[in-house]
Amino acid sequence: MSIAKKVMWSLLFLFMLFAAFFTGGFIGYSNGYAYRSFYASTTDAYITLRTIESINSRKAAAAKEDLEQQLDTQIVEHWVGLVNKPLNYFSPARQDEDVVKNLMSKVAAYRKGHPSKTTDPDIKNAIEAVITLYDDGVAAGSPKGKRR
Repeated sequence: MSIAKKVMWSLLFLFMLFAAFFTGGFIGYSNGYAYRSFYASTTDAYITLRTIESINSRKAAAAKEDLEQQLDTQIVEHWVGLVNKPLNYFSPARQDEDVVKNLMSKVAAYRKGHPSKTTDPDIKNAIEAVITLYDDGVAAGSPKGKRR
C-alpha cells in the first residue's frame, strides 16, 4: 500500500472518529436530558401536588416543610451539576454564568439564613458547598472539595 493510501485511510479514520464523538455527544446529551426530565417531572409533580394539598388543607407548616425539602433537593442537584459539569459544546441550552450566579446567590443567602434540617452529612456538605460558592461571589465553576 502506498503512503498516499495510508494517509488517506488515516485521515478517513480520524474524520469518522471525530464525527462519531460529536454525534454521540449531541445525541447522548439530548437523550440523557429527555430521560432525566421525564423521570424528574414525575417526582416534581408529586411534590407539587402534595404541597398544594397541604395548602388546601390549611397545613401551612407541612407545605413549608415540603418546599424546604424541595429546595434542598434542588440545591444538591445544582451541586451535582457543578461537580460533574459536562463539556459545554454538547449543551444546546447554555446558561449565562452571571444569571446563574445572581439566582443562586439568592438561594444560597436564603439557605444560609434558614439552614436545612436534614441530618444526612453528605447532603449538608453539598448544600454548604453551594452556599459557600455563591455566598463568596466566586465564579460559577467546580466547587472546592472532593468529587464523589
